[in-house]
Amino acid sequence: MVDFPEICLPILAVGGKVQRCDSQTHMGRRTFIEWSGEGIVLPTIYLSDEDHAAGRTTPASGAVIKTAGLTAASRGTKHKTPDGTNHRCAFAIVDDPQTDRSAASIPQTESRMKVIHRAILQSGGHDTTFSAVINATPIEPGDLVYQLLTLPEHVAWQGERIPMVKRMPDALDKLWLGRYAEIRRRFDRTDPNDRARAIRQSTEYYRDHRAEMDAGAEVSWEHCYEIEHEVSAIQHAINILIDDGEDVFSSECQMEPLEDEARGATLDADAIAGRQNHLKRYELPVEATHLTAFLDVHDKLLYYVVRAWEPNFTGYVVDYGAWPDQKSRHFTMRSCRRTLMAVAPKGAKSRDAAIYHGLGRLVEQLLTREWQQAGGASLSIGKLLIDSGYKTDLVYRFCRAQNTTVVMPSKGVSIRAANKPFSEYERRPGEIYGEHWRVIPSSRRADKVRVVHVDTNYWKSRVHAGFAAPTGEPGAATLWKARVGHRLFGEHLNAQYSVRTQGRERTVDEWFERPNHPDDHLFDCDAGCHVAASLLGVRLPGTEHEGRMRPARRARPTLMQLAGR
Repeated sequence: MVDFPEICLPILAVGGKVQRCDSQTHMGRRTFIEWSGEGIVLPTIYLSDEDHAAGRTTPASGAVIKTAGLTAASRGTKHKTPDGTNHRCAFAIVDDPQTDRSAASIPQTESRMKVIHRAILQSGGHDTTFSAVINATPIEPGDLVYQLLTLPEHVAWQGERIPMVKRMPDALDKLWLGRYAEIRRRFDRTDPNDRARAIRQSTEYYRDHRAEMDAGAEVSWEHCYEIEHEVSAIQHAINILIDDGEDVFSSECQMEPLEDEARGATLDADAIAGRQNHLKRYELPVEATHLTAFLDVHDKLLYYVVRAWEPNFTGYVVDYGAWPDQKSRHFTMRSCRRTLMAVAPKGAKSRDAAIYHGLGRLVEQLLTREWQQAGGASLSIGKLLIDSGYKTDLVYRFCRAQNTTVVMPSKGVSIRAANKPFSEYERRPGEIYGEHWRVIPSSRRADKVRVVHVDTNYWKSRVHAGFAAPTGEPGAATLWKARVGHRLFGEHLNAQYSVRTQGRERTVDEWFERPNHPDDHLFDCDAGCHVAASLLGVRLPGTEHEGRMRPARRARPTLMQLAGR
């Protein structure tokens, strides 16, 4: 009232009755104040006749404030002033754009992100500067707020996390979570008044030892505490930690939600990119006995990964990239400049023709290269798989034309905890089953190809397990020594996350794309290289019983069938 009388007094004069807005005047002139459920228009006030003649109003005159739910229609938001001018939004405040349920849902997170960027941020038009502020709390790792704070594609946002406690007290474990927590938690739950006693006694203990208990602590807001039962903001914060648990405290107070225990072990991009050995690109270790490759097919590019293997499943990434070569250390499918169509022969007028040409060039490049070992010997690729999930007929036709068992089509299958694993499938003659894969004839006799079906959840978990294993242990994975690093590879392998699920008396880490759908094609390729190695007989110690190649037995005739002969 004292600071902004030109705003507050006209609002008070309306007396809560919307009908009075149309007739309100100041110095004989209408204020054009509006007040409704959809928003308000602040009064237009001239302090003198001279101001009116010069068109000088108070700073907030005619300011428009409109409200709407995030999922409500917000496109084309505008306001027409009494002189007939249309004004569009210039500033938006997005308050708590997610709920607990939407934060845990990939589709809802993606949908709300689109509303913010496509509707709200574009509501100001292209001839004015638009600003926006989001007040929010990160709830789940990977949720909307987390993405805006961390992902590189959202660099337009400048974010700041404000934790309740900037620095924990030195005596957190010794006093706060020790004797103090013991006093606060020790009460008779059958007595409604006994908890209040425990709270009083814990506060008295804090007063007696405050200097020692506060030492080293730093909070963002010193006055953030309940005056009736607490003494300081430090005590208030630790009370939440003790009463509600670390999960609530980390998310709601510290702005750092904990990784859900149901999440599988997913390494970050930097951890993967940093796993480098002493070898050069294309160079194989002397211990390697097998070499495998995997190709992922798309309209624009063909992604590939090549791995060398020791017999105990220790793996070395010796090459990866895309064809045609992008001549860049970092690129995306969306931003690629050299595409399959761009480098296809003049006679290749269709996408299928361009893909087929690219497959031929890339496969020839990989199979004819001499992959040298550090000791002078060389290896050739023993198994090259091509993903047939997209352009199935084309991939089958290409593999059939190679006339070699080295090149085979592959099909990923997401086998979840609730699904029947390959080991429980009914086996038919001609089928071969191995470690979470099976080789079966194509369902169409005309194809005359054998297809490798792959349990993608299992093998993607094995990829991350390899990069997490200490170097030197069986199954550990490394990349060649690169001065420029392996940022692209690390980002692709971190483009999905796993959720640990249970069903059919087993536990499975199921893999899902992150909400912003980053490129993950090298992740698929690396998992495919693992399968190719398993097809060649490479085994991680302890999994031999799962990995033996077991052809299905020929079915024995039943008594009824014998009787009918």
